[in-house]
Amino acid sequence: VPFLGRIPIDPRIVETSDQGQPFVRRYADTEAAAAFARAIQPVLRLKGHGAPSSDAVEVSHAPVAPVKEKEMKSVRVAVPLAEGRLSVHFGHCQQFALFDTDPEARKILDETIVDAPPHEPGLLPTWLKEKGADVILAGGMGSRAQELFQQKGIQVIIGAPSGVASQVVMDYLSGALKTGANVCDH
Repeated sequence: VPFLGRIPIDPRIVETSDQGQPFVRRYADTEAAAAFARAIQPVLRLKGHGAPSSDAVEVSHAPVAPVKEKEMKSVRVAVPLAEGRLSVHFGHCQQFALFDTDPEARKILDETIVDAPPHEPGLLPTWLKEKGADVILAGGMGSRAQELFQQKGIQVIIGAPSGVASQVVMDYLSGALKTGANVCDH
């Protein structure tokens, strides 16, 4: 069976599906919508596929190679830093380490350190989304901040230990990350 593709986790898929709306129409400019489109093309091109409906994609019966898993998007993991280690107080960190990762191979592909913007309520979710973050590993985070990240389609992992950021990310990728309580109480 050929691999058709992987759909990134996006909570809006469930939300729109529950509302009876096609995710790919409502959020056409997202990575998840692009992944749906890539995955469905080989299916639409199968020999014997029926005629498309008026709102379907035009069907071609030319053979198509499925997208290789290695061609899929890497996952960008953001880690708040204080003095080079994971900062347990998310909103007051000095910098962020952004790790481009390959979850299947369980490895870090690249690391970038960026200075955090000034602390303003609600700014970090938008700023980190613009930086391409898919996942945030944090020691603690307020419930409102968690909601804002989820609205941006960014997965939040809280209770991560204060440690060397690259080791925390490797633990996350390998499934060995031990999380504790949310150290933030607001």
